[in-house]
Amino acid sequence: MTAKPRQNADTTRTQRISDRFVKSLEAPDKPNQIHYDTEVKGFGIRITRAGQKSFVLNYYSKGRERRITIGPFPEWSVTAARIRASELRRSIDSGVDPLEQREEDRSAPTVREMFERYDRDYVPKLSNMGQRDVRRYFKEWI
Repeated sequence: MTAKPRQNADTTRTQRISDRFVKSLEAPDKPNQIHYDTEVKGFGIRITRAGQKSFVLNYYSKGRERRITIGPFPEWSVTAARIRASELRRSIDSGVDPLEQREEDRSAPTVREMFERYDRDYVPKLSNMGQRDVRRYFKEWI
């Protein structure tokens, strides 16, 4: 029994990705298309119906299929994107999930949140003048 393809799933193709090939890609009529590279496993170029082209890397982590966007073409050349995909692939092979790491980085506290905590926990212990100065420095400089 063969598996049925998902509805609205990306259409995929495989071949060596080059600058010439990426430039020649035209926007598909239906869903996004991904053309995978023959050199780096999971590395590909995705093109949307709007004609946007971005380099991606598909991989599995903890039994889940994941896809990370490396960057848009032409801001990223094929060579630079392939090198980045190779670096990410090495990280993945050593057990690191780049998307999970990106999500953790984005959820890290901001400078404002850290200052609010500092203001709540430590500034009240300062003199009135010290409190005023710290809050003014934050407002003016940060």
